[in-house]
Amino acid sequence: MKVYAYLIMLLQPQYDTYKARLLFTKLARPWANDEDWTYVFTWTKTELQNFKSELEDYILQIKSV
Repeated sequence: MKVYAYLIMLLQPQYDTYKARLLFTKLARPWANDEDWTYVFTWTKTELQNFKSELEDYILQIKSV
């Protein structure tokens, strides 16, 4: 989810926060609250910018295997 949010941040840099929502559709019911079947991830632009080096490290680890 964080990788997707990072890519969206690159495409839409004008925002200060970025959200990704995980939907558990089997739990969705007309009477269910959103919190019962969704999970929201939220990152600031700074957090995602800092994630770049972490992501690069992961890529280097994968290449070394």
